[in-house]
Amino acid sequence: FALSGSKDNSLIKWDIETGRRTVLIRSWGKCAKDPKLPEQTNQARHEILAVAVSMDGRYGVSAGRDKLVKIWDFRTNENVKTFKGHQDAVTCAAFDYDSYNLFTGSLDRSVKHWTVEEMGYIETLFGHQSHINAIDAFRSEIPITGSRDNTVRGWKISAQTHLVYRPAKGGSVDAVCYLNNNHFLSGGEDGCVSLWNAGRKKPIFSTASNLKWITSIGSIKSSNIVFTGSNEGFIKLWKVSLKNKKMKEINKVPMNGFINGIGVANSGKFLIVGAGKEHRLGRWHIEKNAKNGLFIIPLP
Repeated sequence: FALSGSKDNSLIKWDIETGRRTVLIRSWGKCAKDPKLPEQTNQARHEILAVAVSMDGRYGVSAGRDKLVKIWDFRTNENVKTFKGHQDAVTCAAFDYDSYNLFTGSLDRSVKHWTVEEMGYIETLFGHQSHINAIDAFRSEIPITGSRDNTVRGWKISAQTHLVYRPAKGGSVDAVCYLNNNHFLSGGEDGCVSLWNAGRKKPIFSTASNLKWITSIGSIKSSNIVFTGSNEGFIKLWKVSLKNKKMKEINKVPMNGFINGIGVANSGKFLIVGAGKEHRLGRWHIEKNAKNGLFIIPLP
């Protein structure tokens, strides 16, 4: 399954194989026409800014301007739990790769750790000095986050400490993605993609700036293939060489608009891309020729 959320407040579950969609939350436009629903459904404070799906496809997560983290059971398509605690909009969410541990980041500058298995709160992590824009997690139990404070942070949950990584060119970090247990990538408004070793505070390699905002990064986990998105009209495919400490662009797929999210199917056979006319966190620029939607791109 895939899950997509939108600034129109809608949340849709997609069956990739059949193309069938299930509307979990209707758009504000449709809600506004329903006299049985309260007027507040037609407000921007219900924009969905983050979604995540557990590795086994059992649970989905949606979060956004209302500061809530909603857990959905895909067996029944019901909202089975709502976590409260963030003091501002929730901008990102990620499950651990092989568990029901969930991490969320917010404009309130905190990361919260939840357990979906027991449907409860675990802890709050502090350290960022500005809005948190992106988060990812893998098997190492060290979630990584990107922030408006120009840093990436790796949170060592068991040790109750965190490491700070500073991209060479600075600027807001708006996308982070694990490649494997020991390496990850980051990108942001400086237009560069940086490759990191989790044990070092300086990037192994950084691409030249493409002068376009890096808005999303995806990878085939434990491989050498990476995907990046911006609003330059393409999704770029990269091959990573950890031995040579380099990244090489090997292909690109035309796609208009802001690439607001890139996911890779567990099978590695296709990309799941969320794209739109606007950046998911604001309305600084509008790509008039783009379409809002979820796109499936087969991989060779």
